[in-house]
Amino acid sequence: MIKAFSDEKTILALGMVDHRNLTVHTYNEELAVEIFNSLGEYYKLLREWIDDIKKDKKGIWRW
Repeated sequence: MIKAFSDEKTILALGMVDHRNLTVHTYNEELAVEIFNSLGEYYKLLREWIDDIKKDKKGIWRW
């Protein structure tokens, strides 16, 4: 099995996808604030992912 993310990062990434899906059809201010407050963590995760792909540290991003 190839692991691109640690378990913790996988959970965060899945939460990010869930939040993205919830923003499409929601008009709930409380949820919007929750998602807004998570953006810093999501940015950090995506930045690390992009850096890993560029470095190809684990050799898993080759097709």
